[in-house]
Amino acid sequence: MGMGAVPTNTFRNVRSRLNGMTISTNSAGSSSPTTAAILQEKIYNLESNLHNSQQKVTSLESKLQQSFDMMKAYLMMKEGGIPEALVDFFSSREVSL
Repeated sequence: MGMGAVPTNTFRNVRSRLNGMTISTNSAGSSSPTTAAILQEKIYNLESNLHNSQQKVTSLESKLQQSFDMMKAYLMMKEGGIPEALVDFFSSREVSL
């Protein structure tokens, strides 16, 4: 036995866990087609969930802006303008949303 690289050291199996699923690959990076298909499906599902979440956030931001606009219109109708104490509140909401 010399001091060179041996197959058991160079190509040992590496195990990692991803969301409770064990994936076994060798150090060269190859994986079985079923593992690749499972991971691709998980990626697709995560991207779909992300897209749905982004749509929900956009919808909630729009509803929040509508609520601020209605509150501002109500104050202008009842008070004749925005009370001094709320001017900064409404101006900061319009910029951040």
